[in-house]
Amino acid sequence: MQFEIQPTATLFNFRDLAELTRASSADPKLAKTLLNYLEHAAAAGDRGASGEHVPWLDRYIGVLQKVRGTELPAVQADPLILIGRALKAGGQ
Repeated sequence: MQFEIQPTATLFNFRDLAELTRASSADPKLAKTLLNYLEHAAAAGDRGASGEHVPWLDRYIGVLQKVRGTELPAVQADPLILIGRALKAGGQ
């Protein structure tokens, strides 16, 4: 038996990260803040503006790091932070 791996264009994207963010945050104010940052990052990425998404993802990640272990369990915050970092590099 032989497996053929089909590469995908992206593993992570802003839309999926937004869905995970909605599902992870029980606090509506926190979710609204995080989603706002993701919307700005996605818009910058859609414009093709090289690197303009990075400051918005930095804000998103910064908020998650601040609430990690207090308002949001680390087991939920850590994957969101890692995906945010991956999107910083890829801009998808």
